[in-house]
Amino acid sequence: MKNLKNALLLKQLYQLQELGYKFIDNLNIDNSQEKKDNILPNSINKLNTIISKCQLCQLSKNSKSPILSMGNPQSDIIFIGNKPTILDSNNSSIFSGNRGDMLRNIIQNVLELDDFYLANIIKCYPPNGREVLANEVYSCKSYILKEIEIIKPKIIITLGEDTYSYLTNKDINFQDIEGTIIKYSNYYIMPIVDISTVLKNPSYKKKLYMNMLKLKEFIKNM
Repeated sequence: MKNLKNALLLKQLYQLQELGYKFIDNLNIDNSQEKKDNILPNSINKLNTIISKCQLCQLSKNSKSPILSMGNPQSDIIFIGNKPTILDSNNSSIFSGNRGDMLRNIIQNVLELDDFYLANIIKCYPPNGREVLANEVYSCKSYILKEIEIIKPKIIITLGEDTYSYLTNKDINFQDIEGTIIKYSNYYIMPIVDISTVLKNPSYKKKLYMNMLKLKEFIKNM
């Protein structure tokens, strides 16, 4: 909950910065009303309505529309990616094309799951697929934190190094934690390589498959 409040506060600060305001340190203010104004709804449908109209950062002004999450909001399992691809943007659908086909194949045929939830931390496609900026991450991060708060998953699978870092605020050697199931807050996280990386470099397939078998066993014993 603390992470969500911090992300909401940062999101508002970056929105003000976009409007030309400057930050002043050490202001002693009562932010109770600010917190009240920043409360997001405890409903995925209502949250998606807010996300679909979001214009808090420059990404929203340059993309067709935010790419909403998909799946069962009562699921114990969330797969979180970093940002939409150009295919996602063109199709207005999360995890499109070969990347999505491979992920769904893993979920359904290796993990043998019918019940899951797919999300991205960044909701809008960055122009030309560029790296996202810090203010863009914080503008979006409150949404994924709220999704997690609503869904209350038992395990989150983060796809790629950036996704894990953005979600946890931890700067760590990704190779040291890839495929490790880590207790974090009220749930577990398993960082795995991004599916796009596997498609570009098939040598990652075996390790990904072994990690999914480990995850399957963990889910079975949850």
